[in-house]
Amino acid sequence: MTIKANTLSNILSYTPKEAHIFLCDVADRYDFQLNVSRSRATKYGDYRAPFGVLGHRISINENLNSYSFLLTLVHEISHLMVWEAYKRTVKPHGTEWKSVFRNQMEIVYALNVFPKELTEVIKKSMKNPRATAHADEDLAIALRYYDEKTNSVFLNELEHDTLFTVPKGQTFLKGKKLRTRYKCKELNSGKSYLFSPLAEVIPV
Repeated sequence: MTIKANTLSNILSYTPKEAHIFLCDVADRYDFQLNVSRSRATKYGDYRAPFGVLGHRISINENLNSYSFLLTLVHEISHLMVWEAYKRTVKPHGTEWKSVFRNQMEIVYALNVFPKELTEVIKKSMKNPRATAHADEDLAIALRYYDEKTNSVFLNELEHDTLFTVPKGQTFLKGKKLRTRYKCKELNSGKSYLFSPLAEVIPV
């Protein structure tokens, strides 16, 4: 399978069908490789500019629901478009990228891809797009509603002094919020660690 064929296959497999006409048009106008990656805790996706014999490369986490996958893909495609226009002369998440991202999302809105409630949250977020959906609590929570149901929750959904476990198996006690993160105590060692409010944990 060629790189373009693989990219189109991933687009059709992981995104809502209502967005396919837009995404296939982008894939036709821009030559890029879309890879589906294993889940990464620190990011939903990334964009890499051409280097040597390598062209534009985008990777998106495989565990995202179709709406999260689409939003992340448009985020990364916007980086590609900014690179084509400005190369490395502008900031990665500067005003140019924000403008392109907003414009591309306007096209997506017109296709009625997202449920009404989610569209409203996304539009609010697009007033000042963040570098990642993880940084926008309202958006992250709204997108999570469409995930496959599991035992995990966001840390900020738990009550104070609730016990929870993390993927590595340790058990923690949720503590107070210090500015932007929660201070939580690991029960075995007694040591405290800072957690993002959007850390996915399993209540005990």
